[in-house]
Amino acid sequence: MTTTIKLAERVLASARVVDAHMPPDFANFSPLYLLLELYLAEEQANYLTIDAVRQRGPASASTLKRWISAIEGEGLVEQNAGLLALTQKGYTLVVDTLEGIFDVQRELD
Repeated sequence: MTTTIKLAERVLASARVVDAHMPPDFANFSPLYLLLELYLAEEQANYLTIDAVRQRGPASASTLKRWISAIEGEGLVEQNAGLLALTQKGYTLVVDTLEGIFDVQRELD
């Protein structure tokens, strides 16, 4: 398993722990979490629907749709036949972000 995949799993797992301990209205859904979910799915040759993404996190359907619209507008994801996929720009952004997190973690160790 590559370092970026393992780190993406850890970031999402950490976010779920934080969400589980916060009051329901304080859940912290980030567009990064959406991009990480898509990244992990695509690394396993899967593509997620909006409903599948919504089941994985605390965001309401309307919040999730707004974030998808925003990141689509940035050219980071695309939709095809109800499935979400990272664009090359989105994939590069996720990998660069994960590599940056990994570098910071090494510096802090």
